[in-house]
Amino acid sequence: DLLALQMIGNTITAPLIFTLRNQENGGQYRGSESERLSALFAIAAMNPDYLDIEHTVSVDFIDKLKKQYPQLNILRSYHNLHETPQNLSAI
Repeated sequence: DLLALQMIGNTITAPLIFTLRNQENGGQYRGSESERLSALFAIAAMNPDYLDIEHTVSVDFIDKLKKQYPQLNILRSYHNLHETPQNLSAI
């Protein structure tokens, strides 16, 4: 719920990392990918300290976020829930 996130963001003084992870990456989000990306844009509008976005999200989407919210710090995350890849440093 975006209102709940906004309330949390307004009451906590420590840096916040917001994320909206899909099930494929170990999260609970069940909506479509386009709905999730729209929700991430709405979360970015709340001006969190950090927004954690999976490495599979397109660079175009990240560029749009950075253009609209230049102060936003984006964490690009990688999730392999089965093993640590041998080529982790390349990823």
